[in-house]
Amino acid sequence: MNNSDQSKFEFAQTSWRQSIAVKITAQIIWVIVPIVFISSIFLFNAIEKDQSQIFSYKIDALTHRVTSIIFNKVNITDEEKYTIINKIATELGFSAIEVVAPNYHLTTNISTEGYVPITRTLPITGTDDGFDNAFIVITSYHTPLYQIIDQKRKNLLAVILLCLVIFAVFLVVSIRKWLYRPLKSLVDATEAVANGNANVILDTDRKDEFGHLSTFFHHMIANLTEQHNKLRDTAKVASDANSAKSAFLANMSHELRTPLNAIIGYSEMMLDEAEEKNDKAYIEDLTKTIVAGKHLLHLINEVLDLSKIEAGKMETHASMIDIRDLLKEITSTLEPLVKQGDNTLKVEHDSSIISFRSDMTKVRQILLNLLGNACKFTENGVITLKVEQQGVEKNRNIVFTVMDTGIGIGQENLDLLFNPFTQEDNSSTRTYSGTGLGLSISQRLCNLLGGNITVRSAKGEGSCFTVTLPVDAGNSSTPALLDGSLPKISVAS
Repeated sequence: MNNSDQSKFEFAQTSWRQSIAVKITAQIIWVIVPIVFISSIFLFNAIEKDQSQIFSYKIDALTHRVTSIIFNKVNITDEEKYTIINKIATELGFSAIEVVAPNYHLTTNISTEGYVPITRTLPITGTDDGFDNAFIVITSYHTPLYQIIDQKRKNLLAVILLCLVIFAVFLVVSIRKWLYRPLKSLVDATEAVANGNANVILDTDRKDEFGHLSTFFHHMIANLTEQHNKLRDTAKVASDANSAKSAFLANMSHELRTPLNAIIGYSEMMLDEAEEKNDKAYIEDLTKTIVAGKHLLHLINEVLDLSKIEAGKMETHASMIDIRDLLKEITSTLEPLVKQGDNTLKVEHDSSIISFRSDMTKVRQILLNLLGNACKFTENGVITLKVEQQGVEKNRNIVFTVMDTGIGIGQENLDLLFNPFTQEDNSSTRTYSGTGLGLSISQRLCNLLGGNITVRSAKGEGSCFTVTLPVDAGNSSTPALLDGSLPKISVAS
């Protein structure tokens, strides 16, 4: 798992803490609360209207019944009238009543404090007592209407809140039971599998979607385990084959170099003898033989180096390297190759950089590979080797930049550039020859020395390779790359 995947995985773990049950509950509450609020407004208005009607009905009923009792033709005493009126007032919720009529006055003995008076004046008609065209005034005392309405609203609000609490509790319990717990089980199982533990057990007896999902999850784990075992076996076979290949290449390269060195050595001796005799026919043939032999030896050495790196047998031996001596040796070695392509080699060296500590042989091989490629793919152009220093104190690096004005490399081929046995395309291999191992070896040697290579190029615009090495590199050995993997490279656009 790379850094990007690891960060996403950690984010997924932390974001899960924002429970989906809480989110769903919040969404439902966000929907329910406005509905309850609007409904409450309508209910409050209905309560107000209903209580107003009830209040008006009580007053009308009280007035009608009191009037009937006072002017009842049945003879009853005032004490009986008082008792009956007081009972009626209590039943209807009135605290006190005062009745004033011609030659008549009645007041109940109930406290009127905290109550509001309500007065009704009615004409007296249809009696035989001579009260026609007279009036009766009934004053009743009752709890204020707004207090009654407020109390009814408070009671309703309490009921609504209680219902909401019960609903919320029921909702949370239901969501946790039917959604959160099975989903949490799936998340835990997925996390366990991501951490390499495939021994997870889920509830496959559920008759809902989670049951189906759990069943499919177990099938998926079984298939992944089977594929993993197959891949592991395949990887072991490939690893063994790669080890055998590396051992074979190393042995064959070594066995080939011995007779080849002998052929080159005898050819050089014969060339010296032919030159002494001025035998031009033999001189030309022997020269071609020596050139071809040295080219073949160079290819064999590259294969041998790659085999050593892949087998983990490549070691570095650090020593102080004089920059001026290194540059002088490299330019001297490359001079024939530079002239062959009618190119110009420019060296830009920061004079303040005198020496650094690294493996002389490996650094020289890296630079010769890069500059050799620049010469190979450039004609009538300019090849530049630039040496500078970056960083301060313990983080100082020495930077070698190889630039050319050659054919360049297409953007689509930059990612494959450092793969072994790879050139930009087959036509390049036929035109410029070579094994395609130079850049791969250079990259791996850079990693072995604690540095890296970056490349910037465009088709038809030349290439720029930048080698960054630490100023002070210690001795080390490369780990075996039995899986054929490559060190990471950086490609600049």
